[in-house]
This record gives sequence, structure tokens and C-alpha cells, in this order.
Amino acid sequence: MKLLFLRNQLAYVKFFVSSASSYPRPEWFRRYLKRVEGLQKDLDASIDELELKKAQIEVLENQERCGVDILTEGLLIWHDFLATIPLRMGFKPDGLARYFENNLYYRIPVLEDERMLKKPVLEDFRIACKIWKRKLPLKAIISCLTAFYLSKCNEKIFPKFAELVMQEVQDLFKLTDDVQLDEPILSFNFTDQFEAFIEVVDSFDFKGRLWISTYFGDLNREIYSKLIDRFDVVGLDFVEGLEGNLDNLRELGCKSICAGIVDGRNTKMENPDLLRQKVEKIADCGPNTVYLSTNTGLEFLPEFKAYEKMTLLSKLKKVLK
Repeated sequence: MKLLFLRNQLAYVKFFVSSASSYPRPEWFRRYLKRVEGLQKDLDASIDELELKKAQIEVLENQERCGVDILTEGLLIWHDFLATIPLRMGFKPDGLARYFENNLYYRIPVLEDERMLKKPVLEDFRIACKIWKRKLPLKAIISCLTAFYLSKCNEKIFPKFAELVMQEVQDLFKLTDDVQLDEPILSFNFTDQFEAFIEVVDSFDFKGRLWISTYFGDLNREIYSKLIDRFDVVGLDFVEGLEGNLDNLRELGCKSICAGIVDGRNTKMENPDLLRQKVEKIADCGPNTVYLSTNTGLEFLPEFKAYEKMTLLSKLKKVLK
């Protein structure tokens, strides 16, 4: 009887496959970046736009072949993860720090003069929009709360920082219907500036689907409740935060979620049957739309493994239809 109920639930859910955020750089592009930027990975290095376009097309076409429905341009020149955002806002790179629980490091953005603060223009995404002529939509990636957390500056400037980020989000909606805020810091029960973040989000009237992506764990109930009221799609980690996020979904629901069911930090391939069981549990909680995805961006993986994992998600979507 329970199995029949789950099958009925699956029939009412619309499934899509979405890239989480980053995608592995093609090997030739890695070599190119090392040659033109050196070991310092200088954001101001002279990157040939034609080389970037070629790499973006390759990454977009790879996702298309995988069967991905909503693509990203791959964040191919984001060397400092989400700390790239403040570095584009006038912050200067300082010492190295570990990026959350990963054995990778980013340069800490430091704001030396508050008068230097500016809107973070995602020029690489704009370039991708110009060259990508296919019907498959592109999703822009940006960060606010987490980007600020990764930086060093006076905490009092956060409202201005968030306002500038949201202005760029508003401009991005002129290019795409989907913009995603990557906010993994929320999985660490981080509440500093959270209310100010919510206030700034509420002050804008966005013309498109505003996503928020959380990962590296589950969310506490209070944070989750405020996200589902404000964001069109809520991204949840069902790898590292399975039970906690399932509890949130059961108790408070959510119409549209991005379900991170495949591990974006581990090369081991998931069992398709176990993935289906996980999706059945998610569908049992009653969402209308589920975007199947990895729980994190894919820059942690080799290019061929990222391709295999996204293809696995596409095959799963076909089985669920």
C-alpha cells in the first residue's frame, strides 16, 4: 500500500535536472589559466575573451549532452569560490584560508576602504548569455551572506553590501529567468546578518525565479521557514543533510526544491536504486517541482566524473517520469 502511495506521489511531481553551480574546467583551459595568470591567480590578469568563450561553450555543451535542463556557465574563472564575489566588489585578496570542510583554500577578501565598495558585475555570465544560442536556459550564480562571511570588513557595511549584490541580481534577471544565491553558510546555523539579509531580499521585486542553494549539511527549522516564504526554489543537501532536510520538508513543505541527491565532492558513483528511494522520500513530502542535482558545485571532481554524475541524474529523471 505504501509503495502504491509513493508511486502516486511521484506522478504528481515535475522533475528536471539542474547543474548546481560550478563545473570542472576543461584541462586545456586549466593550462591556459596557469600560463596567463601564474600561481597568484590574479583576477586582473588578461584573459583572452575568445578562450573563455571557447571553454564556456565546451562546458555548456557537456551539460547539454548529459541531459541537463538548466545549465550554468561553470564559474570557470572563479578561483576563490564564493569569495570571488567580494573580490569583484572592491575587496583586495589577502592571506589564504580553508574553504569550509574542503582541502582547498581561497584568498581572504579584505575591504581596505569602504568607499571602494561597488556592485559585483558578473561579466563572465553576460558573455555566456551572448554566445549560448540554444533553447536550454542558463542559471546565474551569485552569493551574498556567504560571500560576506568569507571576507574581512566592518560588519556594519553588510546592508550596503547586500544591496549591491541584489542590484546585480536584479540586472541578471534582464538576461535570464533563473538566478541562484549560493549560501552554504546557512547550513552551519549562521545567523549573523541573516535578518538583514532577509530584509534586503524583501525590499526587491525580482522578475524571475530566485533560487537559494544551501549545502554542506541541513538547515535549522527557523532558517528553513524563512527561506521557503521568499525564494521560488530552495536548494537542499540530501547527501550531507538528508534526515534534517527531510524533516524540514515534511513539517513545513516547499513547492519547488532543488534536491542535491548526488555527492559533488566524492568520485564514487551512486547506486541508481538508492537514489530512486531517496527521491521517493522527497516526493512523499509533497513538492510540486523537484530539480535533481548534485549537492554542491562540481569543481571538486574530475571532468569525466562530473559528466558521469550529471548523466546519472538525467537517466534517473527519465525513470521517474
